[in-house]
Amino acid sequence: MFQSTQYLLELGNFHRHAGIPSDYFGVMGTIFVHAVRPYWEQAGEWNEETEDAWMELFAHIARVMTHGHQHYKPPPSSASSAQSAGGSSRRASK
Repeated sequence: MFQSTQYLLELGNFHRHAGIPSDYFGVMGTIFVHAVRPYWEQAGEWNEETEDAWMELFAHIARVMTHGHQHYKPPPSSASSAQSAGGSSRRASK
């Protein structure tokens, strides 16, 4: 669970630096559900419980990404410590 939370925080932070407003995160679930519902309905695999579960998942994703967008400060990376120790890193070459 920690890895997915960490990833979503970093993803929110990335979106901030890319100039993408956090307001966009809240529509992910609706767009996803509208995209996949016809296929799953055709397969007989869609119901209200399934839709609610997907919407709950995307609401959680949006909450964590929004927190990362607004508050996340990445810890010093191992690449930074490798560089300070005389090593090189791909990030440092940018």
